Amino acid sequence: MTNFRTALAVLATTCAFILTGCAGKTGPDTSDLAKAQTIAAAYDVTITRDHYGVPHIAGATSADVGFGLGYAVGEDDFATFQETAIAVRGELASHVGIKGAVTDYLVRLMRIWEVVDAKWQTEPSDEARAMAQGYADGINLYAAEHPDEVWAGAYPFTAQDIFAGILFKAPLFFGVEGEVRKVMEGRINVDRTTQTAQPDQSDQAASLNQAIQTPFSNTMGSNAIAVAPKRSADGATRLFVNSHQPFTGPVAWYEAHLTSQDGLEIVGGTFPGFPLIGHGVRPELGWAFTVNKPDLTDVYQLTLNPANKDEYLLDGAYVPFEKSQAKIKVKLMGFLPWTVSREVIWSAHGPALRTDHGVFAIRFPGIDDLRGLDQYIGMNKATTFAQWRDAMRISAVGSFNVVYADKTGMVAHIHNARFPKRKTEPDLDWTGVLPGDRSDLIWQDEYGFDFVPAVIDPKSGLVFSANSTPFDVTDGPDNPDAAQWPAELYVESRYTNRAHRLHETYGTDPSITRDEFIAYKFDLAFSDKSQMADARRAILARDFSGDPLLKRAQAHIMAWDLNTNVENTHTALGVYSMFGMIEAEIKGTPTPDPVEGFIWAAQFLHDKFGRLDIPWGDVNRLRRGDKNVAVNGGPDILRAIYDIDGPEGDGGLKADVGDSYIVLSEWYADGRQDVFTVHQFGVAATRPDATHYADQVEMFAAQKFKRHTFDQIEIKNNATRIYSPGR
Repeated sequence: MTNFRTALAVLATTCAFILTGCAGKTGPDTSDLAKAQTIAAAYDVTITRDHYGVPHIAGATSADVGFGLGYAVGEDDFATFQETAIAVRGELASHVGIKGAVTDYLVRLMRIWEVVDAKWQTEPSDEARAMAQGYADGINLYAAEHPDEVWAGAYPFTAQDIFAGILFKAPLFFGVEGEVRKVMEGRINVDRTTQTAQPDQSDQAASLNQAIQTPFSNTMGSNAIAVAPKRSADGATRLFVNSHQPFTGPVAWYEAHLTSQDGLEIVGGTFPGFPLIGHGVRPELGWAFTVNKPDLTDVYQLTLNPANKDEYLLDGAYVPFEKSQAKIKVKLMGFLPWTVSREVIWSAHGPALRTDHGVFAIRFPGIDDLRGLDQYIGMNKATTFAQWRDAMRISAVGSFNVVYADKTGMVAHIHNARFPKRKTEPDLDWTGVLPGDRSDLIWQDEYGFDFVPAVIDPKSGLVFSANSTPFDVTDGPDNPDAAQWPAELYVESRYTNRAHRLHETYGTDPSITRDEFIAYKFDLAFSDKSQMADARRAILARDFSGDPLLKRAQAHIMAWDLNTNVENTHTALGVYSMFGMIEAEIKGTPTPDPVEGFIWAAQFLHDKFGRLDIPWGDVNRLRRGDKNVAVNGGPDILRAIYDIDGPEGDGGLKADVGDSYIVLSEWYADGRQDVFTVHQFGVAATRPDATHYADQVEMFAAQKFKRHTFDQIEIKNNATRIYSPGR
């Protein structure tokens, strides 16, 4: 099958490319600035920056706040917003080259803009459209003020860009891109759980892997913990919001505080291009998301008409694909813009892919749902559990576990997922490849929010989540019974090390003090039940008597206490041995033999450092600008720290995923609320010369927090800057 790289090479050789240039003018000019300033005058918003540069954005309406947030993101991270917006337009390759071509193709394959163009004026509420427009207007004002930062053809940004970004990103969090990758690599042919087919090593598969592996697949996990007054030593309700995101890029957290006269009053994390808080806390309540991976994506193998490859078999008759051409502009060698066409096909099941090993269609929920922003508006404005749960019932958000807590002492865990209503039939395996010739296997309905596994106000007063089974999220009698959910839902059953440690810390303490609540979250140990402990047992069971280095390394890892504190001289050998397991988890491939990882790690540390007993803090580093500090923790530790790419040139690690933006909220019986936050770097995400580019690094590494207040007078009294954009 002809792939992108081959197509480009052939076209270049035959000089058959068509020079297209970049569409549109080079960027905003003085007339655009005047127009943007006129638009800005209609918004009533004030941005107050605190000592850490965090924007406290106060407006009359949600739209005003959206405008202020858009402008603030422009100031701190315009580069990421712009690249994200261009990517969801399907125009990334025209700016960054061939590496963006497959993302551009996926945007077309998923029909993002067909859905947005058809629905954005009717399906979202007036408030959602106004907020998206406000955000776009705020970004546009910043862009018009700084035209040198704007890519050719990118300006102006629109409300439709905001809706397209939400629609495109949502299914990537529950693994759609992983299923696409498996289809293209040939690991889908037999069974998606065992992955028995041989990988496709073609350039097309490699290009796709490069394009969609990050940043969503690098979301390694998350923690969320809540305790009710009955479980707290001082009668307080506490919530930890602690997702594990990439430290940079389109899904790195940006901290903001949003206030409006029509109901917003919330602090938390958001992504560039998203006009609300993704998760965080209000004075009354808060919630934390953790990534879950329910089986929401189904793959069908289609049977083509031997006489016409543009038809496939369905219910005994051949029917035509819906076909179009994706014309993708690609910038070559940094300056040559060319256009290449790629076929886009759809079946009754959904988008379809022609591969060297067959034609496959993919189906997943939410592919045409533009109500996501409305759901988040409801969640951001909710002041009670009932209101918050009503917002969740919109079910436009397709996945994520949720841990909830509020000032009344209510805590809850909900395994949110848009579960399809699949046909039950003997020998029908929905985790494998389904026959594409039966329309009765093309599900149309979903179970709905109230059907999912949930623990509401448990007797134990404790709920937690660490990307593991939703049937074990409290230590009391209230865990859901897995037998009550249909087998064809394939609800997660795995345990992470973090889940084991949550049980072994919070779960064994009947009266949790404030200090313990914080200390347990920063736990540094691998459980004896963990994958790491199993790997060590496998290593210790091998006979290395014939190799002096490995024999010495085996004794060294046997002496390890399975902790990841910076002083520990055994951790480096253990964690470096895990890199193969981490990579397998990212790519969804079978876990390699841990002994092979151990052999590599021992040789690497010996060759690079001349020793095995390296203090963990010497190699486990938080690096940002001119700052390079030791940090506790490691992969799948409650203090989660990952280096996805493996050792740097100096042999050490650079933390790039894991514990990132963290929120701690405490509600006391006397009505007081205390909120504390910390970011791994600072708000100036792509501004290396800015004060707030790395001003939280030491605080984050020391496991400390800064205090947040909702009091507007206190905010203004401690401000470093107060301004209204465009005025």
